[in-house]
Amino acid sequence: MVRNTWIELAHKTIDFASNMEAVFVNFHCGYGIDILRKFYYRLGSIHVHDNDQLFDIHWPIGNGDLGSIKWDEEIKFLNSFNYKGAFILEGYPNDQLESLKYLKKLNLEG
Repeated sequence: MVRNTWIELAHKTIDFASNMEAVFVNFHCGYGIDILRKFYYRLGSIHVHDNDQLFDIHWPIGNGDLGSIKWDEEIKFLNSFNYKGAFILEGYPNDQLESLKYLKKLNLEG
């Protein structure tokens, strides 16, 4: 139920932003909702973690057993438009370190 509410809110935000012409509007966005790809040109910051798409549990990035996000593809997407905003790792400190190690292994330069 709660997840559906967040998805509805994301879609309302998309509708709202679609009608705005202001160039100064930026989004802070998390992975897992379609607002990120639809308004990539307005991303000011993103917060990242992996999840199983069932619960909002913040798993380390690249944990193939628990996560569902294809991070190699997502990093390539961010690099495709030269994303320079904040890339905020969520989770416990050890999980953040695990995420950083995974991202370094990807070795995807923008």
